Amino acid sequence: MGRTKGFKAQGFTLVEIMLVASIIALLVSISYLSITRVLESFRQARCVHNLEQIRTAIKLFQMDHHRLPGGPEDLYPHYISSKEIFFCPSDRFARKMGLVSSYIWHNWGDAPPPKEAQIEWIPWSIALKIRGDKFPYVVCDEHPGIFIILRLNGSIEKVSEKWAREKIKGRFDSWKL
Repeated sequence: MGRTKGFKAQGFTLVEIMLVASIIALLVSISYLSITRVLESFRQARCVHNLEQIRTAIKLFQMDHHRLPGGPEDLYPHYISSKEIFFCPSDRFARKMGLVSSYIWHNWGDAPPPKEAQIEWIPWSIALKIRGDKFPYVVCDEHPGIFIILRLNGSIEKVSEKWAREKIKGRFDSWKL
């Protein structure tokens, strides 16, 4: 008669299963981090696009009225047709809270305007003369680590949150960016 062959177990051991599971978890976490970075960069690009449309609307408003707009309510619906432009894609709460915009609009902040600006709203030329053309007019602080700023001269730029907060020093009207 023949010999019986020994029984050989088929399948994976617990160590092999745990190793495969840990490798899969590592790959998922790496891909999640890269996907969230890509999505945030898309939200930042959309935010810059919104600020570009706001910049164009501000310039048109200024040409028509010879002053800066007081806020989004001066631009909608005549200069900007959609209220969505006034909301940063990264801001999840402004719409739910019923706010007009998720961007910070600056005229004079909590400081009283100078004598030459005590009309309804300050003309662009006086704002440039008093505050300088690099003064932030519309600011988005919704992105992690950066602020996106629309300045009085029409430029849009990204600055680090740390740098911007050092410039604010607790009061928005003290910015000398």
